[in-house]
Amino acid sequence: MDKIGCGQPPGCSPKTLKALIDAGMIEDTGGQIRQDALGAYTVPSYGMPIAVHYQWCSAVAFTDEEMAAFDADLEGLR
Repeated sequence: MDKIGCGQPPGCSPKTLKALIDAGMIEDTGGQIRQDALGAYTVPSYGMPIAVHYQWCSAVAFTDEEMAAFDADLEGLR
């Protein structure tokens, strides 16, 4: 989910992708058609519905306390 949420290709099995699609957590966005010396091939791509992406962002975001600690650590590095 993290890779898909960040716009990267997934790193999971086809079985996991199917389960996520069936659960409505991700959707197949069609993919890209590419070509090499052997001919054209499709690279699948996936995305999150807006409501799922919003919830995912909320779940992985820092709390106010965590952000304050992170900022303090950054200030300590300067």
